[in-house]
Amino acid sequence: MINKTGISFIILLVAGQIAFAQSKWDKMIGKAEASYTIGDYAKANKFLAKFNKKASKKLGKQNEYTPTYFTLLAKYKLAAGQVLDFETNIQSAINASTSLNQEESKKHGMLLLDVGALYNQNGAYRQAIEYLDKSKAILDKLAEFDKQTEAQWSIQKAEALAGQGFYVESIRIMKAYDAYFAGRALRQETFVDDNGNLKSRKLSSDEADERFNEYANYTTLLAKTYGEQGNLLSADSAFVGATSWIDRNLGSTSLPYIKNQLYHAKMLIANGNENNLPKELEFSRTLNSLKARHKASHYIGVELYEEYLKQLLGGKSSAKYLNTKLEFEKMINSNFEKGSIYSARLKAVDFDSKKSKDKTRNLESDAMNMLANTAGLPRNNVTTIRITEFLYDLAIEQKKYKNAETYLNSIIDIKKELYGENAPLTHLARIHLANFYVDNTNKLTEAATIYKESFDESVEKEIGAWHFDHLDILNHIATLYELTDKNKEATTALDKASDVARSKYDDQDYQYGVELNHIAKLQIKLGSYEKAEENLNQSLKILENFRKEDDKKVFLINAIETQATLFGIKGMFDEAQDALDRSAKMISKSDIAGIDELSTAKELSSLFIQLGKYSITKKLLTGLIGEYEKLYGVNSIRLIDPLVNMGSLTLAEGNYTDAEKVALRVNSVARDVYGEKSTKTAHTQKLLSDIYYTIGDYEKAETYIKRALESQQKQFGRDHVEVAKSLSQLALVKFYKGDNPVEVEKLLLEARDIMGAKLGKENPQYADILKNVAILNISQNKYDIAFSSLTQAENIWRTKTGSKNNINAASIYSLTGDVYYQIKNYSKAKDFYDQSKAIYDRSFNKSHPEYVKVLSKLAKVYYMEKDYKKAKRNIEESLNNYEDFLKRYFPALSEREKAKYWNTIKPDFEFYNTLAFGNLDDFRDLSGKVYNYQLLTKALLLSSSIKMKERILNSDDEELKASYNNWVQKKELLTNALSMSTVQLIENGIDPTSLGNEVEKLEKQLSEKSELFSQDFENKRITYENVQKSLGKNDVAMEMVRYRYFDHVFTDSVIYVALYLRNDNSRPKAVELPEGYQMETRFFKYYRNSIIGRIPDQYSYGVFWEPLQSKIGQYSTLFLSPDGVYNQLNLEAIPTPDGKYVIDNSNIVIVSNTKDLYLRKIKSRTEESSNTATMFGNPTFYASASNGNIAALPGTEREVAQLQVLLSNQGWETSEYTETSASEEQIKEVDSPKIFHIATHGFYTPDNTADNLISENEAERTENPLLKTGLLLKGAGDLLEKTKYNYNIESGILTAYEAMNLNLDKTDLVVLSACETGLGEISNGEGVYGLQRAFLVAGAKTLIMSMFKVDDAATQKLILNFYRKWLSTGKLRESFTEAKKELRTEYPDPIYWGAFMMIGLDTVPQ
Repeated sequence: MINKTGISFIILLVAGQIAFAQSKWDKMIGKAEASYTIGDYAKANKFLAKFNKKASKKLGKQNEYTPTYFTLLAKYKLAAGQVLDFETNIQSAINASTSLNQEESKKHGMLLLDVGALYNQNGAYRQAIEYLDKSKAILDKLAEFDKQTEAQWSIQKAEALAGQGFYVESIRIMKAYDAYFAGRALRQETFVDDNGNLKSRKLSSDEADERFNEYANYTTLLAKTYGEQGNLLSADSAFVGATSWIDRNLGSTSLPYIKNQLYHAKMLIANGNENNLPKELEFSRTLNSLKARHKASHYIGVELYEEYLKQLLGGKSSAKYLNTKLEFEKMINSNFEKGSIYSARLKAVDFDSKKSKDKTRNLESDAMNMLANTAGLPRNNVTTIRITEFLYDLAIEQKKYKNAETYLNSIIDIKKELYGENAPLTHLARIHLANFYVDNTNKLTEAATIYKESFDESVEKEIGAWHFDHLDILNHIATLYELTDKNKEATTALDKASDVARSKYDDQDYQYGVELNHIAKLQIKLGSYEKAEENLNQSLKILENFRKEDDKKVFLINAIETQATLFGIKGMFDEAQDALDRSAKMISKSDIAGIDELSTAKELSSLFIQLGKYSITKKLLTGLIGEYEKLYGVNSIRLIDPLVNMGSLTLAEGNYTDAEKVALRVNSVARDVYGEKSTKTAHTQKLLSDIYYTIGDYEKAETYIKRALESQQKQFGRDHVEVAKSLSQLALVKFYKGDNPVEVEKLLLEARDIMGAKLGKENPQYADILKNVAILNISQNKYDIAFSSLTQAENIWRTKTGSKNNINAASIYSLTGDVYYQIKNYSKAKDFYDQSKAIYDRSFNKSHPEYVKVLSKLAKVYYMEKDYKKAKRNIEESLNNYEDFLKRYFPALSEREKAKYWNTIKPDFEFYNTLAFGNLDDFRDLSGKVYNYQLLTKALLLSSSIKMKERILNSDDEELKASYNNWVQKKELLTNALSMSTVQLIENGIDPTSLGNEVEKLEKQLSEKSELFSQDFENKRITYENVQKSLGKNDVAMEMVRYRYFDHVFTDSVIYVALYLRNDNSRPKAVELPEGYQMETRFFKYYRNSIIGRIPDQYSYGVFWEPLQSKIGQYSTLFLSPDGVYNQLNLEAIPTPDGKYVIDNSNIVIVSNTKDLYLRKIKSRTEESSNTATMFGNPTFYASASNGNIAALPGTEREVAQLQVLLSNQGWETSEYTETSASEEQIKEVDSPKIFHIATHGFYTPDNTADNLISENEAERTENPLLKTGLLLKGAGDLLEKTKYNYNIESGILTAYEAMNLNLDKTDLVVLSACETGLGEISNGEGVYGLQRAFLVAGAKTLIMSMFKVDDAATQKLILNFYRKWLSTGKLRESFTEAKKELRTEYPDPIYWGAFMMIGLDTVPQ
């Protein structure tokens, strides 16, 4: 439009100077323009070249027509697709005009107006605006901006603004000139002459056509802009009106009419009407109309061919497509040179064809090569954008998301150059990137920023509600809000999307159905189930009408799968299964494109788990997770749902170790993106809670479920399904943790009522809560209520699954069996346990933890029915499985978690003891089996800790050793952190909870990795026969067994049994001590009081020793593994009836577990350390000279000095630390001396002495038994005056917890020449949690310690005498025993010598 008018102005400007020449040149230019108008660009260029040759010869190389020539040449080159030549010629035109006309001239201003119009045609709207603005500035300055020029300039400006996306301003400008252009579109006009008379004149045909073309192009541009804005009603009305006017005034074969039809059709297709184009808008008709008066090579013809071929690709006529493509190809090759951009556009059509036919091999590289190697294709061009958009679509289809992101960023960069950085269409490209981020990456923060800057602040202000991108943007924004826990905003965005869809589409339009399904999916995630169901039903109703159209069938399948998901949530499993079957059938019967199998797998895996389809779900999830990791990376948020489902499935399968690994991984992914307090993280926290609940770590389980509940309640409110599930889980955790039953019941009933109100009382999730309610009622003996809950739960599952054999029924049957068991209806209990067992066996296997639990329950039923054979068979099968569980699960647990898990299965070992010891006569193998189980489980946790350290430090893995040292350092930091005030923690940037979790995580990793260095013998099952063969001829090995007697339930009756072995190939024999409770209370107090009070002991011999001694008879050495109260006794100090003590007639060696006898024989001994001794004594307890409550120990300094002389004389290298050098810091620097001797006060705090004002951190310290016992060192007195419990607020006390970290790996002997160093909390079956345990874990082979307060002088004599004897004879234990006996001559009472005990097997000094 502007090009022709502008050129004519340029020609007219030189007419007065050379009239004859002007007419000649005008005719020559006219021929070129005529060829251009019909699309014969080769001929147009030919005429233009002829014109230039003659004008140059006649007027000179640089003449008045030079700017005109280059401007026309640029226009022709652009139309012919020679874009690079276009740029060159534009610059030549501007340079020539600047030189000939000067920059501040009307001619130059008008030329820049022409240049701006050409840049509009090239799609370079930023540059168009620049030149148009320069043009106006020049013409304004010269007062040459007349009405006609202003109108033409304004329309070009409006076109450029529309091209940038500034639709509001563009339309405003155009509407302002509507009357002007309409008023000019006449064949006869009225005007006022110079005399003021009203006259009229008939316009020439050329002038009238020019005005009609102006108005036609104006109306089409306005309609096109309305369409691009998304104002479809105005656009359609404008297109239809323009069509009628143009047809009437210019004809249906005119170029304006053809443009109008092309742009109208493109608008309709862009908005989903590709199959419903009116006949008059069909591309084939429009193309034929073009050919009537123009060549097919016209640039509008090229665009028509492209659009027509795209349409044919989506249709069924491949022959028509092929013929049209060949026609297009022939036209391109015969009309355009090789450097034309149309060659690239022809190839792009071929790319589309191959992509539609799934012939995508090498397609991406071909397109990339074309972009890189096509000489005539500049980077910043609309064709480059189209090809890059094709590459993006291909990358998305092929799930090459990294490439896709690169292409989107390339598009943004190009649009910045073409449209400007702040153009709405550049912002729209950024929004497409944000949509990609939401769909495929973790970059949610970046996406949110883009939506705010590009949508809220730019695009939303320009587009209409029906803009073809608007719904997609709203859907993505709603998804982003849902992902980031902004549910209110997500709902608002969905409501807006719903309103837009409702107004934009007909209520039977498939696109409306698609949008309703999308909204329903998000509403399901938001928990708006009723709204989701309403929208989904409407979507299905619409899409059912398109089920026979293959290109639409995919949308119906997606909606059916959404329906299956909703059915699953509502517990309508039969309906869900029917929906899945229908979906699968539809897919199998037709070749449907667009099915995202990965997305389908992700959405349906949760449903499959509910349906108990574990095998198929595992296969599905394994493939899904692997693919997602390849596509999105290992830390993608897309992995959260699949990993949570995999964790739940793995937990259901009973694989706790792998389940925790999955859960920790997915929790880390969620926290990194969403933070700790997000409902998206809550799912991972709930999974962790489920896992820790299952292994008995109720404190940790409570921590995680509370975190989940906090974010869920904040986001959803209290009355929400997810909140109800978390409340129920919290209640169950609290129940097993031993919290107030009233609080537990309150939580359960609230959860039940919420679930019932939200999903109804026939929903399986309601049934799950009923099960938990039943567990509480069973514990409170409310059996009728429990029966009612379980019956209701069973009926719900049976109704929903149509079967009694669903996996979810197994736990209901097990609990129902529990009720019958409690009311002693053992027959009915057995029936329900059998049903439960059968389902677990069928769904999993005979080694599944739940199956094993049911076996244990059946064993107790048979026991109570006195069917001991079946009871034995069932409980032994359970225990054998537990043995396997310990091997499988223990390596990946921390010691704290090991203890928690052990406590969940330990009662079954206790029950076995009742069964075994009551039936030893009937089952000859029982004593051996009990002994073997003792070898397996006695001091299990201690053994595990020692093995972990030994394996790591003896390995060649330096990285593992470094990790171990890092763990030790962090443990030290943790002990310090627990002593800090809240202010100190903040100042130091320490979070004790996080640090504690990190320490435990490191410990678990070390424990698991250390298994790689285990030796063959460690994995072998050690039996009593192995121990037996390790004994000397007259030796005895004894395992003391403490257990609660079982009679329907565990009673208060405690029984001790001593199982002993000789090296005689016979089975272990048993000595029963039935009065265990009296032994632990009355008789132990008597024993201790007798020693401390120095009074005759009349009972201890008969209670604790005589029953054992009378049975085992004569022996050389008794290797005793104590349990319970025997950990607190020194049997040697018990008086015998003959006036002596047990020490006089017995050689008793205390060991943690008698399997140590076997292990000592086969273990490869670690490298011996040199004869070194490190000794501590007489620490300076107070900084000031005055004494406090803690007495100084000058005698211990003398003890250390005498030992130094003694050892030095024997060639030992010694290090001594006394008074101020006997510090905690110094003791932590000790490096595996062969002898480690400490002479100071020990302490043990049996109860929590903290008052109610202590901080949470400080309270935590008082709960760990290893933090309540230790050794007093330099500054301990000052420290104890400041605190009674917080021993790490400053240096001075070495706790047992810290002592575990000492490096004593090559230390043979630790001597704790101090009071009460053997005390600590007793854990039945595990030993003493105190300094004894700490030094054994630290690496000590043998340990001497005291059980109560000792006399300073007597202790020194005992210890010095022991060392003298040991160093001279090399007999460690014999020397210690003889030293105690000799001390009795001067100090006969046990209070002086009976406190000291030696733990561990003999070690001989070198």
